[in-house]
Amino acid sequence: MKKALLSLIAAGVTAASFAAADNLVLTFETQGPDTYADGSTVLNGECYALVWVRNGHSFAGITVSGELSDPENNKLLLIAPYASGGRCPTVMFEIDAAIAAELGLGDGQFAVYLLDTRVADAAGNKTVAGVNASTGKPATVNGYGAVTTAAAVEA
Repeated sequence: MKKALLSLIAAGVTAASFAAADNLVLTFETQGPDTYADGSTVLNGECYALVWVRNGHSFAGITVSGELSDPENNKLLLIAPYASGGRCPTVMFEIDAAIAAELGLGDGQFAVYLLDTRVADAAGNKTVAGVNASTGKPATVNGYGAVTTAAAVEA
């Protein structure tokens, strides 16, 4: 366990050292098990979204086509198929300094959301639709939920 923690810290320091000096590096993960609204454990390859929400506003959601419902007060920074073993492993994400300045970091909060991109076949078996390779957006969004065990911190 200590060896894994030291490796994670070393990886974080190394990644942060390659980031541009003014860029912001966020690290987030979940403890799991993460679940869909129906209570089932998240499937491997499911998507998580990292969003910024302006102070005084709520996350208004993501539409079935992968668009933000309130792009004025919510900013989508990342959607990626990271789910593995019922959780989101440690993710380091670098935000360009210009984007960070545009957000006005003191004016909002970062949050991590689990998306439900599952589709069912004729027999009712569910699989993850994931991200459309040509658009970078989820193939479909059936729902989403805040991952309350997630932590997003500056590295």
